[in-house]
Amino acid sequence: FARPLAAAGIPVLAAVALLFAIQDWGFARAGDAIGKGDLATAAADYHMVQRFPFPRPGQDLWLSRQFAAVAAAGKERATLALQLAAEASHRAEQYSEEPFNAYYQSAALAIAVGDTQGGENKLRAAIRLAPTWYRPRLLLAQSLLLRGRTEEGTAQAAAAIDLAGPRREEVERTIRDLVAALGQQDPTGNILNLKLQKGPVR
Repeated sequence: FARPLAAAGIPVLAAVALLFAIQDWGFARAGDAIGKGDLATAAADYHMVQRFPFPRPGQDLWLSRQFAAVAAAGKERATLALQLAAEASHRAEQYSEEPFNAYYQSAALAIAVGDTQGGENKLRAAIRLAPTWYRPRLLLAQSLLLRGRTEEGTAQAAAAIDLAGPRREEVERTIRDLVAALGQQDPTGNILNLKLQKGPVR
């Protein structure tokens, strides 16, 4: 009884393995095309792998970062690269085992194209999913401070400092430089000054 079942299952498993292999090949081909600056081929390959029934959120997030790197480099067709990066990070949000990474990526992309409110919403989603991760809080603090929402921005900055661990000094410096550049004051009882422990924020 077991032998016929095993015999029937082998072709199915082989077909699934083949589909995974083709899908991985499609992602790799898209990555190679991005490296060569061929966004049209990269987009075609990525849209091809999206038709497969097995979501690969890690690959989606990786590809999103590759597209974003092209846009950040200021190369031609940066708008298309950002669109593809956002598309890939959105898919990663839906299927990832660590969706907070995908939401953070989506937030950065939204802010980059001027969708500040959308970016902040994504950051809040990332914070809900990973409340002890400092990066979304830091980016949210920066966005809020830049928009003049100083009180809430200061609170998020203070939380980012608390959670930064070995990167505390780097986070402190980032916040201090931004607050100094904006000429803003800390409206919440010098929370930032107490957190920074390095003199008053200018």
